[in-house]
Amino acid sequence: PDFVSYLSAIRFEEFARLKIHSLLDRPAVLNWVQNFFSFGRTPVEDALTRLVKASPRQRILDFGCGAGRYAHLFSCPYVGVDINLAYLRHAKLLGDQGFKNPKHFINSSAREVAFFQDSFDYIISVCVLHHLEDADVNRVLAHFKDILKPCGEVIILEAIYPLNRLNILGYALFS
Repeated sequence: PDFVSYLSAIRFEEFARLKIHSLLDRPAVLNWVQNFFSFGRTPVEDALTRLVKASPRQRILDFGCGAGRYAHLFSCPYVGVDINLAYLRHAKLLGDQGFKNPKHFINSSAREVAFFQDSFDYIISVCVLHHLEDADVNRVLAHFKDILKPCGEVIILEAIYPLNRLNILGYALFS
């Protein structure tokens, strides 16, 4: 009976994780969940505002931009890259409603993303790299080094997910 209970818990955890991720694949749901759990402005927005001091002439790359959640923070040219086309469509809709400066959204994977050398003053990546294989992380970071201007900055913010697998919601959201 103990082993059966254990298997049932694992099956339920996997089921919950898949259901939560399928819901979060919808940009409007993802944005709602992020806003609900952050009570409006997030610590990530505060950190990005504090760390990114871009002038209007500088350029920002947001690697793994999702639905463009942080694009509004910057009053300079912004390029968002994400693998999820639905998120990018949502970001473009938001962009069409009046961003101050040019915002471009590009559909690309970590293996395919390519920009010219010295293209960006800032590169940000929020809660993305933990989704990639180690080899892809190494490839992306090497590419960041190439496309960053000589005095540019890379800002990587990553979540640390709960180690306790019994924390089903936390584990499903952050693993």
